[in-house]
Amino acid sequence: MNRYATSQTKEGKPLPEKKLSSITENPRVRPLSSKRKHVQIKLQDKDEYLEISPKAFSLLQKMLELMDNGKSITIVPTEDSLTTQQVALILNVSRPHVVKLLEGGEIPFKMVGAHRRISLNDLREYEKKIAKKREKQLKFLTKQAQKLDLGY
Repeated sequence: MNRYATSQTKEGKPLPEKKLSSITENPRVRPLSSKRKHVQIKLQDKDEYLEISPKAFSLLQKMLELMDNGKSITIVPTEDSLTTQQVALILNVSRPHVVKLLEGGEIPFKMVGAHRRISLNDLREYEKKIAKKREKQLKFLTKQAQKLDLGY
């Protein structure tokens, strides 16, 4: 996706490219007004606009900003169960590590034939549990460092 906006003069000559600091600065995006219930995005090289809800636009904007900053994005339907590979990608760990977590009872799963499936809700609960544990450990280390006057 091009992160640069190109515009044309009245004569049809292209203007120099200008880096966009925000998607809302793009001349192909019509701003929201209090009367509009949708955002209109002009499709490149066409006289057509794509209408999306403000909520979808906000999500799209956040995703594009993350991608622009080099972050990866994974979109997962909430009603589906996940494979071990999908969970590994979300957690940024190896698939064998995910299998160890499952077999160790850290994350609930169900078997579908010979395949393990994990619900997205169970995965989110595991992430919350790990975040709390990490926070507790960081607080402990911080207190230790302050107690020992390590300069942190």
